Amino acid sequence: MSLRKDALKLSSALNEIVSQVLSYDSGRNSYARKLASRLGPLVEAYDQAVLVQPSRVEALEALSGLAECMYDVSSASASGDMEFGIDRELETYWKLYTIFRESKYRNESL
Repeated sequence: MSLRKDALKLSSALNEIVSQVLSYDSGRNSYARKLASRLGPLVEAYDQAVLVQPSRVEALEALSGLAECMYDVSSASASGDMEFGIDRELETYWKLYTIFRESKYRNESL
């Protein structure tokens, strides 16, 4: 895979995560809304850096900003407290979240 393809794959997973967390409708709705409100702008920043004005540096910064929030989403999902239905997307995120640091993409641009 190329950096561009993996960056787009990650964007798709992140947007699906936001969508599912935002539409969560059980028990802890207010917590899900807080997660989605934190996550949404961070994913938008990543998408801007990947889709609108491609910038490897800005995409890396956006992913760095996503780290804490994604840990919270993963924790809520993995603990069984909240079933968002995003296991596949979370797996994609954890597989690709270091893409801008990996040497196999060193000479590639977005």
